[in-house]
Amino acid sequence: VLVVNFEDLVLSPQNTAHEICRFLEIEFEAQMLDGYLYNPKYPQTRLNAEKAYRWVKENRDLEVEKLAPAAVRIYEKLLAERHEQGTAKHDARKPVSHR
Repeated sequence: VLVVNFEDLVLSPQNTAHEICRFLEIEFEAQMLDGYLYNPKYPQTRLNAEKAYRWVKENRDLEVEKLAPAAVRIYEKLLAERHEQGTAKHDARKPVSHR
């Protein structure tokens, strides 16, 4: 299982796409970065990095634990496994500075 955080996708789309391709054992193609152009529910002309961590900036409590407790447990288990393997990046529910 590969966990992809929205923040990683919009802040580092090429690196994230390469990571996904490695996981899926497929070749990376540059057009993969243009997927937003074909999504009618994403009216942007590019990936909008300002949307990353918007929930933190707007001080929103997403109440994920209340809305999807099973998903949170699965995510935390996967994160723990990644941490044990030395590949954990961060907990998606906590803000991280990207420099």
